[in-house]
Amino acid sequence: MPLWLPGQGNATRKVASADAETAAERSSAEHMALAVRLLDASAAALLARRRVATTQALASAAARLNTTVARATHVGETTQADQDMAEAALATARTDAAMAQEEAQTADAGLVALLGTPVVPDLLAFSIPGSAEEKLVAHTVEDNDPRVRAAQKESAAARAGLLLARRSFMPNPEIGVGAIHEKQYGSPWDNRVGVNFTMPLPSAVHNAPLLAEARNRLAAAETQETLARRMVRQELAQIRARLAAASAARQSAQTAAQQLDRRADLLERSWKLQENSLDDALRARQAAYMADLVRDRAEILWHSAILRALIAAGAVPGLEQTPTPRPHPTRTVNCSCLGRERNPA
Repeated sequence: MPLWLPGQGNATRKVASADAETAAERSSAEHMALAVRLLDASAAALLARRRVATTQALASAAARLNTTVARATHVGETTQADQDMAEAALATARTDAAMAQEEAQTADAGLVALLGTPVVPDLLAFSIPGSAEEKLVAHTVEDNDPRVRAAQKESAAARAGLLLARRSFMPNPEIGVGAIHEKQYGSPWDNRVGVNFTMPLPSAVHNAPLLAEARNRLAAAETQETLARRMVRQELAQIRARLAAASAARQSAQTAAQQLDRRADLLERSWKLQENSLDDALRARQAAYMADLVRDRAEILWHSAILRALIAAGAVPGLEQTPTPRPHPTRTVNCSCLGRERNPA
């Protein structure tokens, strides 16, 4: 039975405790990564469904124009060239609708892989950018990021391992009890019982590799902690910039889509009154369609940027982190990763 060296027992317990805490923080980091993947998959599925609706609306408008052109061509009010142009526009719109359906099915398959169901989480419920910006301003966001916390716990575990290596300056002594039933060998004694004690001498051959391995682990852990902080700091800056850009892009895209939709309706009415050519009406409708796609994308990216900021701040149910103690006063998607935002206390 091996015996503890002085301080080796406490050092071993500290290493085990530090390793357990590191595993828990890594689990939180994986939970956060899953929430981000779920957010991306949900945004892709929602955008694909919006594209299906937009392409179907374009196909309906093209079919309406094609019917009007066919009627006018039949009575001799327009040429066959206009009829061919309208039919080509209708065929193109139906092709876009079919491709949008395929994209939506692919996006739903990616969502099913994460959730087991094609139901899209309600990203549109997150529409308060000011709340997300306030949470990102707090100086505890970086320290409470699961990746930084996991790196800190790994460094603590490496330091505990170095302490254990220093306490293990020699092989552990061993003590044992041996018993032999000697009568079966014709001995005048029935039994013999003895106590064995083995104590190896300290040796650099034994100690040096342990210390070297522990120091290497500590150096690697501290490097990873520095890299994790840099990565999180850069990611937070990108999230803030994306949130600001998404808000501006959403407003501009909405204005552009409204204006181009109105222009397309006016040019279609003017064409029916024979004030302009069919080509102008079709190009206006196509421009409005492209603007609608941009608007839908900007809208979903805006909601996604808000939710991504809340995930980074740990403000989404299931991702809250206990604030890391500091020496001065501080402020503090399973599917639940994308639940509704809680009101700040």
